[in-house]
Amino acid sequence: PLLTALDIGVMRVRIEKDWTPIVLMGGFAEIENDKLTILVNGAEEGSKIDKEAAQKELEEMTLLFNEATGSKERIQATQNLRKARARVQAATA
Repeated sequence: PLLTALDIGVMRVRIEKDWTPIVLMGGFAEIENDKLTILVNGAEEGSKIDKEAAQKELEEMTLLFNEATGSKERIQATQNLRKARARVQAATA
């Protein structure tokens, strides 16, 4: 058995013969008895993400990250930037 934390990122899932990118917004994964269970804070299928909107969001989050000053603001900006990067990655996969 294995229990692990999941970070913000892209997971690729094979459905039939096709691989589908899915953005995960952090959570947990458990492997037990050859079964994988994933519990996440949020998820979004890559094919449903508007590429242009995701790219624009990434640019905006990069600016906000660069302008963040306080530690709380910097932490939130980092999380938002990581989510935006993952969305762009999934949309272009």
